Amino acid sequence: MARAISLRSLAWAASLCVTGGMGAAQTPSPIGEPPRAFTIRALTPRATSVMLEIEPDEARLVRGSPAWEIATSSPATHQARFISTDPYAGERVAFLSGTTFVGGAQVCVTQQPDQALRPDVAYTASVMVRGEVAALGEAALVVETRAGPSDVWQTLSTTPLAPSHIWRQVNAQFMVPREPTVTRVGVRMKGEGSLFIDEASLTAPDRPRSNLLRDPGFEGSCFWRVRYRAEGEGRWVEDPAVIHESAFNVIGLRPQTTYEFEASLHASSGRKVGQSGPVTARTDERRLREWRGLVLHEPMRLRIPEGAFPSIQVYRGRFELAYSVGGAIVLTELDADLRPLSTREIVPPHPVGDGYAVQGNLQSCRVGSRLYVSFKRDHAPFVASARLCVVEVDLDSGAVRGPAVIESSRLGRSPWNGGIAAVRDEVWIGYADTRDEFGDRTSEIVLRRFDPRVMEADSEEFRLGTAPSPYLYAPLLGSFGNTIAVSFSDVTEESPTAAKAQIENEPLYVCLFDGRRFTDPVPIELQGRHRYGQMIQVGAKLLVAWKRGASYAAVEWGPYMFHDIGLALVDPLKRTVEITTYVDDLKYNAYPAMARDGDRIVLIHTKHEHDYGIAGDPAAFLGFWAGWIGTGQ
Repeated sequence: MARAISLRSLAWAASLCVTGGMGAAQTPSPIGEPPRAFTIRALTPRATSVMLEIEPDEARLVRGSPAWEIATSSPATHQARFISTDPYAGERVAFLSGTTFVGGAQVCVTQQPDQALRPDVAYTASVMVRGEVAALGEAALVVETRAGPSDVWQTLSTTPLAPSHIWRQVNAQFMVPREPTVTRVGVRMKGEGSLFIDEASLTAPDRPRSNLLRDPGFEGSCFWRVRYRAEGEGRWVEDPAVIHESAFNVIGLRPQTTYEFEASLHASSGRKVGQSGPVTARTDERRLREWRGLVLHEPMRLRIPEGAFPSIQVYRGRFELAYSVGGAIVLTELDADLRPLSTREIVPPHPVGDGYAVQGNLQSCRVGSRLYVSFKRDHAPFVASARLCVVEVDLDSGAVRGPAVIESSRLGRSPWNGGIAAVRDEVWIGYADTRDEFGDRTSEIVLRRFDPRVMEADSEEFRLGTAPSPYLYAPLLGSFGNTIAVSFSDVTEESPTAAKAQIENEPLYVCLFDGRRFTDPVPIELQGRHRYGQMIQVGAKLLVAWKRGASYAAVEWGPYMFHDIGLALVDPLKRTVEITTYVDDLKYNAYPAMARDGDRIVLIHTKHEHDYGIAGDPAAFLGFWAGWIGTGQ
């Protein structure tokens, strides 16, 4: 997560700029100090996983936020930024600089404590400082308070900073008034100079190790890691995850087995600052879950080492799994128990400049022995270069034709992403026909017949006219009786023209298409972020599986870190929707694919330990996972 930094003009009257945030973090202990002890708990054991929770005080320490805000009275002469050079104990420091004293020009970095401070307590604010300030300039560690937003800030403490070429610690003690107040702590610099700041902290006498600021100095939040071993085994398994949440699910365990778990707490530089004692938990036995007449089996990991965007079909008692890996698209044949039998490349990497295009977002259908796989191919510039492609594989002979490259019929538009399905042995493709110029992006859903004889799409187009917005994404296709089912997302909030910076909602919809007309879209879920709805008919309803973001709306590191796989039974005619979660394990579960084999449906998806770019997080791929859904039909 990048820090949210704002530089803005500010008329200074001995006043600092206030920022908000959430959580707090631990100032790294001095070099050589042994890690301190903390505890973890084991919660809700399941057949192959155990949820661990860090104790409440420590949970506050691992939450990170962009808590520091920058303000300057003269952006032309003064600035502050966070840099990754010359750190005292972490990975980054704050760097304040100025070139003139005219008009008292100055700059500051500030933040609020994570909780209201108590009166009559002698708090200590502390920073490490290095640099130089000119004779007419000055630098200070400042603490201020006020009762409400309209009140004037009152100075509680001003401690001059006298920087030199070596790092030095500066402390300031203060007390807050008895009246309810808001407090802020910051460093400001006037005039000419260059100032490095690190290891900012705010502590209380009864909690000398607990930093009450929302950020540990300037290096980022702490994180924790887990290791575990089964009872009777000497070797520990080191989990690679970098954990910033208060809870973590250890997966891939054996049922009905006792495990021992330990956790360690680290500064973002990687230095260990805490160590838990051991905790034990016993995994549960395997149990089936029933939901609306369906029997849900717990997903298990497949023996496939890497890949993304799976799509699966059944042929002659075996499964044909297509997926993207290394810029290519491969096809793996699985037996009836989903064990890999063979793998081969069906679409080679597509060279673009010095590298390869991205080929992903797969969907497949089958007509007799012929498998059709659609995928998105794109490269820079991202949307303008995107094309929907289709490849044909003869599952008997192994012959491959294509890929056919689909072009939009409208000038300046591109088939950004889409899918494929077959009804009555007719193959249809659908895609988001997208225009993206000068930061203004719009997209419409288009369906066209695909002629396998010539590997081309018909020129006749059918456009969804009752769309919820002009910003649609990732239409995927399925069949419902003699009609095409279409799922798609509404990405209004993340379009380049959207006013909201924080994307919160990406609704998912389903509609039907009878070859000429679309039905009105049925909303599956409106709150949270939802994408890639795959569909299969179960009785008189559609079973929809998708990447569901509503399950973890309150996570500390943003609403896009964790996704479940959602299941919905939709009656597209009566417009009823029933929803459940399928995985529910605090991981990044994505891109489900389904295929029917008699009275059971196989559901395959990918799983990541994913933190979307937080420094030091490995975003580890946890593999393809597959579960069975019994239909009783």
